[in-house]
Amino acid sequence: MALVLVFIVEDFVQTVIVSPVLYTIWLLTLIVQSLPEGVLWAGFIVVMLGVAYASFPSPIRPRTSPWRPPMWNVGQVEKWTRLLENTQRTRFSRWRFAQEMERLTYALHAPFYKEGWKRVDLSSLELPAEIAAFFEARQPSNPSFWKRIKRAGDEAQSALDLDPEVVIQYLEQR
Repeated sequence: MALVLVFIVEDFVQTVIVSPVLYTIWLLTLIVQSLPEGVLWAGFIVVMLGVAYASFPSPIRPRTSPWRPPMWNVGQVEKWTRLLENTQRTRFSRWRFAQEMERLTYALHAPFYKEGWKRVDLSSLELPAEIAAFFEARQPSNPSFWKRIKRAGDEAQSALDLDPEVVIQYLEQR
């Protein structure tokens, strides 16, 4: 049974796949051999010019926003300004801003604070409840694209939704 199947499949592969492929290769070889050598060289040069053109960088487009140095090369005030600008975009930006304001609050209340890798403890300070909740908010998760589409407009209120101006005004009053 298997031997019969081998002969049938072999004949099928030969007539349907191998013969047309070999015929196409033979025909293309015949066409290329019938072209004058000058035409082949002209085609080769055109292809190489196309490759050379594609290797050049694209023209420089004007920037839509002014260039800013990276965050690690700027001072604290500019860093806070950028964080404040970014709070309008995402919850993660608001969380980063809350972390920086938490460090600033502790530095203002405890001038001998040595910054380290551990989280700042503000329980000893008497902060308004909304500002304490803003500082203690957890890092927001980043849901998948489809979950964000499903929940569009249904975002639950978070402590990070507090207006940053309220926190800044509180720090200015202190």
